[in-house]
Amino acid sequence: MDVLQENLPPVVNSQLYDPTMVEINPIGEFFENANLVGNQMKGLVQALAPVSREECFSTVSRSWGFARRGNRIDQFLETCSKDIHRTKSNGQIFFWNTPEDVGSIEALRLPPEGQQRHPSSIAPEELLHGFTPILQSNIEVSKDLLFKEVAKMLGYSRISKENMKYMEPALELLKNQDLLTTEDEVVLWRG
Repeated sequence: MDVLQENLPPVVNSQLYDPTMVEINPIGEFFENANLVGNQMKGLVQALAPVSREECFSTVSRSWGFARRGNRIDQFLETCSKDIHRTKSNGQIFFWNTPEDVGSIEALRLPPEGQQRHPSSIAPEELLHGFTPILQSNIEVSKDLLFKEVAKMLGYSRISKENMKYMEPALELLKNQDLLTTEDEVVLWRG
């Protein structure tokens, strides 16, 4: 066991993030039911917020029997989701119940045992809660190791450089709150 693992606190009060718990029942013709689809999306967001637009659109379209999404489906879903509050980070859009919810996230929701949750589908405001217990226990951690430890929490045994870039905005949020600094790819906790 490495030094970082020995210093990690147990994950407490972790909530599960399980999109399979949300049931969406298609009724009628998809493109003729904008109100129903919009309400289904709002229900999904209410249950899972914050949720990435990509995951929301995929979940809704699959529940209606579409194996793949094209421009027509995405445009329809975009129209149906126009009243849902959203934020944007690193090219990814996240849906929220209300603007106030953006600042009220208190934990990183983990996937069910044996499943994975991709970093690109997690809002930075939520993802930063994976970093804080590691940094509070270790004060100083290499950025690569920090990202790998959070990836383990999300069900991955390793993570690519491409996927690490989705974790950068969460680190930036902590930096903007003056809770950490980075020097030569080493993250220093200041909280």
